[in-house]
Amino acid sequence: MVKQLKQRYFFRGKAYTLPELRKFVSHEYAANIFGSLVVTTKERIPVKIVVIRNRNWKSECLYLLSTDCSLSDAEIVRIYGNRWSIDVFFKASKSLM
Repeated sequence: MVKQLKQRYFFRGKAYTLPELRKFVSHEYAANIFGSLVVTTKERIPVKIVVIRNRNWKSECLYLLSTDCSLSDAEIVRIYGNRWSIDVFFKASKSLM
């Protein structure tokens, strides 16, 4: 997941922040996935940003970043969900030891 800092991503030759990129995403997918864009970082690395709905605050969006641009949006969300459950498990395990 990407935090909404001052990081800029290049799309169509211009630099944008994450909320600015949200305007280019069309709502064509399931209710929780707004869509995705393939952009480049300042190091010119192509990445895919998937915009999803925040479960806790429905009016806000979350941004997932993947360096594998060939993955579908649903696959990126599924992989992130699996990784998140592993991270929560490790954090709970460390706090108990």
